[in-house]
Amino acid sequence: MKIKKTTLISIACLGIFIGITFFFLFNNDFNTKAYDEEKVIAKQYNSYVKMSKEELFAYADIVALGKVKEISEPGELKHDIGGEEKLVIFNDYTFEIVEAFKGFNPGTEIIIRVPGGKLNNRIFISDAVVPDLNQSQILFLKKYQWGNSNEVTYHILGGHQGKFLVNGNKAIGMEMDRDINNFKDELKTYKDKYGEKIVLPPGFLK
Repeated sequence: MKIKKTTLISIACLGIFIGITFFFLFNNDFNTKAYDEEKVIAKQYNSYVKMSKEELFAYADIVALGKVKEISEPGELKHDIGGEEKLVIFNDYTFEIVEAFKGFNPGTEIIIRVPGGKLNNRIFISDAVVPDLNQSQILFLKKYQWGNSNEVTYHILGGHQGKFLVNGNKAIGMEMDRDINNFKDELKTYKDKYGEKIVLPPGFLK
């Protein structure tokens, strides 16, 4: 009795499928073990109030064009999250200011601390906005104190509202694509209006 070539191929494929299925069934403990070894110690999700560019500028401590030069190894500290002290894993981003619209002068390096990451098989989950490495960007930054640390660090104000990548002659944000020179002129107008003052947006509490 002759067996068609297509039938042989079908039988071979079925055999491979069954073999792969049994492999994953009997080796499932490997994947489970790898997951169990990584402990999620905390999750942090942020909600942001919608702000105009002018409100962002007025409330920010620093508004600057620059680049992230380097990213630190993961670190950890204790910080109050929702009224409970928890261990936070973070990375520090060294941001060099190239052009300042508010805050420090060009050439100054500051630290942007971003929560989230993995350290010693422990995971801290966060939706914090991360600056890009070696990418020109305009950032609206706010000073923030983590735990009992006296270090001066910053975070991106308003989440994605406070981050604009510079690509050629464009400033590109989550909801905006502007000519870079026009955007800079707008920021300089806010500088003339507010100077270095910190002004709370409407509805914010001190």
